[in-house]
Amino acid sequence: MLGIIIQARLGSTRLPAKILKPFQSKTILSFLVDKLLPLNIPVIIATTISPSDDELVDYLEKNNYKYYRGSESNVLERYIQSAEFFGIDKIVRITSDNPFLDTDILQKLIANFEQNPDHDYWSFVLNNKPTVLSHIGIFAELVSLDALRFLRDNFSDPSYSEHVTFGIYNNPESFKIHFVDITNEFSKYNNIRLTIDTPEDYENTQLIEKEFKNISKTNFFEIGNYILSNQKLKESMEQIIINNTK
Repeated sequence: MLGIIIQARLGSTRLPAKILKPFQSKTILSFLVDKLLPLNIPVIIATTISPSDDELVDYLEKNNYKYYRGSESNVLERYIQSAEFFGIDKIVRITSDNPFLDTDILQKLIANFEQNPDHDYWSFVLNNKPTVLSHIGIFAELVSLDALRFLRDNFSDPSYSEHVTFGIYNNPESFKIHFVDITNEFSKYNNIRLTIDTPEDYENTQLIEKEFKNISKTNFFEIGNYILSNQKLKESMEQIIINNTK
């Protein structure tokens, strides 16, 4: 079964409890979940067993969201256990700080999966990198549960446990990977940052909200072109990208 698993926790160091901050008359998390529900794919929140996430679990239960609590540090294992608990064998992986995720683009990814179901991992590629590594903040990725189990059982690099699919696209000889290059279509948006990870990101989000009253009905290209035409907003995003480049 295909399912969406959103990793979520409240313990962000740069912007604590960011996913419960207001966004479009909801919270960032509820806005993202509500945007995904029309796809008619199960949506699961994968959070942690840390007491710091008890507040999040209360919120999830209040809103009748399906969730699973797993390891805080081993996110790979959290994904595996979440998928096993809910009977999901093909996982759409989404991070909870990306409310601008574009569902039209996600549906294209799912279509690629349906046309190539024998692969282990499906993703778009931007500038020779899987889009999960992009700061644009509108993309998802799709991976099989079997591939995540194989990664856990056969590789020991600790970064693979933290970043879930990192070990898959960095070991292409061990996995069957399906990439679709979208560089030509998205290269001009490369310095746009819609991921919400810092106070400055959230401030920019609020500026965009003032311009677009119904973001759930607005595609990325409208938002992206607006940002490119707004010099102050564009420069702010570029500076945040520089400040947060590891």
